[in-house]
Amino acid sequence: MVVDTGPLVAYLDARDPAHVEVANRLDVFTGVLATTGAVITEAMHFVSATRGGPRLLADLVRTSGMRVFDLCRPPEIDAAAALMEKYADPPWISPMPRSSSSPRPSATARSSPWTGGASRSSGRAGAAVPAGADRRG
Repeated sequence: MVVDTGPLVAYLDARDPAHVEVANRLDVFTGVLATTGAVITEAMHFVSATRGGPRLLADLVRTSGMRVFDLCRPPEIDAAAALMEKYADPPWISPMPRSSSSPRPSATARSSPWTGGASRSSGRAGAAVPAGADRRG
């Protein structure tokens, strides 16, 4: 399964509106997770708002056996640019307004089921950082 930033952050953040749905799916998923280095970088940024968040993300990637692909070689960048140009203005997508005041999702540490930790949605035993704990200002 290919995983993007949103589900990774939601999985680790119990306050995320998609947390329960994502956790329910990932907690029972037995296949291979795949993503890109860019996704890991972005997710790391979002979960860094909570002490321990980056470690939980790193543990999730390592213990789940997630495959992380680096798609930054020149031929891959050229292919991505070609796709971006091809689909720059698709008629079925309207542009989303950008706002500098959009709230940034915050991360709350969540133990990974791959390490035997707690899953807030499944009630497994383990040590998870409660929502709002160890927040950086």
